[in-house]
Amino acid sequence: MLQRTRANNVVPVYLNFFRSYPSYRKLSKTTVSKIEKILYPLGLKWRAVFYKKLGRYLVEVNGRIPRDLAKLKLLPGVGDYVASAWLSLHGGKRAIIIDSNVVRWLCRMVGVEMTGETRRQSWLRELVEMLTPEKDCKQYNYAVLDFSMTICKKNPICEICEFNKKELCAYPKRK
Repeated sequence: MLQRTRANNVVPVYLNFFRSYPSYRKLSKTTVSKIEKILYPLGLKWRAVFYKKLGRYLVEVNGRIPRDLAKLKLLPGVGDYVASAWLSLHGGKRAIIIDSNVVRWLCRMVGVEMTGETRRQSWLRELVEMLTPEKDCKQYNYAVLDFSMTICKKNPICEICEFNKKELCAYPKRK
């Protein structure tokens, strides 16, 4: 639900979704139109089909979620970001997470202009691979996601940023 959507907007929809479907079994039994109604405020009603298919899949496998990136990406509606985020934040495995906030932060750090295609460029993926630790990956990814969403946001708060204070950031400093 967070893809291209602000967390503040997602929270009420997320809570409503999990109140309505507290288990994958309940999700598998609902209709696509009921899921669409819940997702509508986020403009994501097109994802309802994927949620329904995922609920059915989880019933078939008795709730067992794969712990492998390639297998996760075979699930309905699951791509690179969701698979990596699930592995890192819930699956107990090292996985790199690249979202638009992380791309913006790293582009500012290295002084590269961000474009719509930057997240697909190999240099960025290599940099994220290099920065993401083998141990404590979950904590690192949460920290990067939080930092890039709250400090190094679209209108950054450079005056409180430690990277800026230590002159480690190539982004033009704001006064």
